[in-house]
Amino acid sequence: MIIDLQHLKTYYDLLASLYIVITGLCIGSFINVWIFRGANAKLNLYPSLPKDLTTPSTCPNCGVKIPFYLNVPVLGYIALRGKTACCKQPYSPQYLLLELSVGILYYLCYIMSNNFIELIAGFVFIACLVVYVGQKRLGHHSLNLILITASSAALFTLVRLYY
Repeated sequence: MIIDLQHLKTYYDLLASLYIVITGLCIGSFINVWIFRGANAKLNLYPSLPKDLTTPSTCPNCGVKIPFYLNVPVLGYIALRGKTACCKQPYSPQYLLLELSVGILYYLCYIMSNNFIELIAGFVFIACLVVYVGQKRLGHHSLNLILITASSAALFTLVRLYY
């Protein structure tokens, strides 16, 4: 039996791309939690939301715990048609948009990277940038020094690879 290496490479590229997009969606979901819970802990925007990252997710309107299978990035939002399962109140489209944008940016970073270090530095830079912009949008600035340091280190790594 002869193995066609071109087809094997195509399957590998497809699986790797799918893995990168799913990873980006999951990172985007975590960034959503980080942004909103961080802002909520400081500004108390939604009293029913948890204030830390270790507590399970709850409905922002009524406080009911969200089951894990409805917390799947993008798919949960689509399955519920953008509304909560418990009280049928609409979710902010920002949840969906942020998860999708991180997934797409991770994919673009993957196809533009030349090596593993460049890829990881790009992922860190994207994540830091999205968290920073999300926190700025909500008026929450507690992690600015950490985010600027991490994104600067990632950017420095990227610049150093090319010059």
